[in-house]
Amino acid sequence: MPGSVLAGNSNVHATLTATDAAGNSSQASADHAYRVDTTAPVAGVGVDAVTADNVINATEAGQNVPVTGTISGLGAGETGTVTVKVGDQSYSATVSADGKTWSANVPGSVLAGNSNVHATLTATDAAGNSSQASADHAYRVDTTAPTASVGVDAVTTDNVINATEAGQNVPVTGTISGLASGETGTVTVKVGDQSYSATVSADGKTWSANVPGSVLAGNSNVHATLTATDAAGNSSQANADHAYSVDTVAPVSSGSTVTGTEDTTLQLNWKDLGVSTDTAKVVINSLPPSNTGTLYYNDHGTLKAVLTGQTFTDSTADLYFVPTKISLLRHLMGLVTSLWMQQEIRGLQLQSNWLLLRLLIRQRYRLM
Repeated sequence: MPGSVLAGNSNVHATLTATDAAGNSSQASADHAYRVDTTAPVAGVGVDAVTADNVINATEAGQNVPVTGTISGLGAGETGTVTVKVGDQSYSATVSADGKTWSANVPGSVLAGNSNVHATLTATDAAGNSSQASADHAYRVDTTAPTASVGVDAVTTDNVINATEAGQNVPVTGTISGLASGETGTVTVKVGDQSYSATVSADGKTWSANVPGSVLAGNSNVHATLTATDAAGNSSQANADHAYSVDTVAPVSSGSTVTGTEDTTLQLNWKDLGVSTDTAKVVINSLPPSNTGTLYYNDHGTLKAVLTGQTFTDSTADLYFVPTKISLLRHLMGLVTSLWMQQEIRGLQLQSNWLLLRLLIRQRYRLM
């Protein structure tokens, strides 16, 4: 029977005519009422932001992302199913018991390769009538991490921790470069096995962390780690190291000298040698021990190591003593008279040795 006829009525009337072999007949009839429902559900579907900021970042692109949305207008006895399509991939969503929300796990890699979520709701009522509703939601993809760098300044003015600084907090500072608009940075400072959180300036260009001088005195390097994060949540790290020296040994006075440590290159020229006016040349007949430093001479702008037996005159005596780390003696009180053995015969070579050179170096240094 055409459904259109049934749809236009609400009762079925059936008549039975029974006939026997003799030709006698009788009739019986029955009625059955029914209901007509040809109205499909009227429901809607919506798609939420794919993430809190509606941006797929590098981390999210590497994991499943719960894409969610809403359903509205489902009546009593009506059910709904939701299919989510991203690009050419489709996923069946789970609809909540109250029929008001849905959720589907979508690979972040699929989301990262597209920019739109399409959701289709199929709503069905108790009579089997169904309808579909769909919705789209655009989102953005940003998987590029910041490219920023970090630097570490000298730990003190002279990059040396002295006894006073070892007993107090030392503001260790540094620089940040490359942070773009909307990007933030955090800096962690590590000295030895101790870590400290730095304060980053409002403009994102510098940082500072108070580090106990005692910790600095027990080590010789500052390691800084910058974690830069953009608005999408992508992050990257940059590292920097800075070496420094520690000198916490106070000078000790004895007579007219004070001994301690030094780390500054000493320049010596002809007049510093205390030679007489009739001295023609100086011969270096022994050199400083390698664990104390190296004696160099200036060869037309290039420093070269002095060799045993090397001769210098008034025009060539441009010498530099470079200490090994902090190993030299300082001289504080009074002047030392001529420490270079001079010979009375005019024009003979002036002989010198490391002991006398060391005394001269003592004289030339000052107490820090």
